[in-house]
Amino acid sequence: KNKEKKIVCGEKVRKKIKKNSKKKNKKQRGKKNKKRKGKEEKRHKHHTEQKKNENTTDRK
Repeated sequence: KNKEKKIVCGEKVRKKIKKNSKKKNKKQRGKKNKKRKGKEEKRHKHHTEQKKNENTTDRK
């Protein structure tokens, strides 16, 4: 009887740890996505600025 209880208890703990690690991973992913988004925006901005510069040189 006691052995069965121990297994169940361990199972609960294991599930909790798994759940927490999932949460942690989700948070990390969110941070990474935020970082990536910023980089993409910068890249996009630079690209559009280049295009503008090309257009102005053509007019002259």
